[in-house]
Amino acid sequence: MKNMAEKTILLQNILKDSDYKQAQFNLFQIAELEKRIIAKTDKNGKDVPYIQCLVRKKEIRLSALIQESFSLRKESERLLVEAREMVEREIEDN
Repeated sequence: MKNMAEKTILLQNILKDSDYKQAQFNLFQIAELEKRIIAKTDKNGKDVPYIQCLVRKKEIRLSALIQESFSLRKESERLLVEAREMVEREIEDN
């Protein structure tokens, strides 16, 4: 296992296919996060980014977290639209 910076896979590579952008973080946050990212090689020989979860003390695959976060964000947007429509209907009915 090597530090991801040594393998030139940085935060920008992890975020490239997500709705998140590196500009959301300041330089200190990026540097601190990148220090904690490690690379594991999967069965296809591809480097996969992991980070140690501070709560569970387990290594978590970052791409899986980003995918989960993206789907939760989409679900929250859908629920917000649904709630807004329900409130508008109630206002119209009263």
